[in-house]
Amino acid sequence: MKEKQMNKGFLFSILAVAISWSIAVVFAQEQAPAPSFKEGDAWQFSISRKGEVGSSTEQNDGVYELSVSQGTVKI
Repeated sequence: MKEKQMNKGFLFSILAVAISWSIAVVFAQEQAPAPSFKEGDAWQFSISRKGEVGSSTEQNDGVYELSVSQGTVKI
């Protein structure tokens, strides 16, 4: 009986170490540098609704542009 309890304790310890190691690996990933934006940079994107279940009174469909002006991003 005592041997089974010891085996369970040993297996639990191994499991705890494995989980701790897995978590450490996930959070140890390299961080990407923050993007840098210059005056005049611009991005265009489009929004369209497909397979919509509900409805909205807002008309968001269309082409939008984000641009950097005076150090801020504007739509």
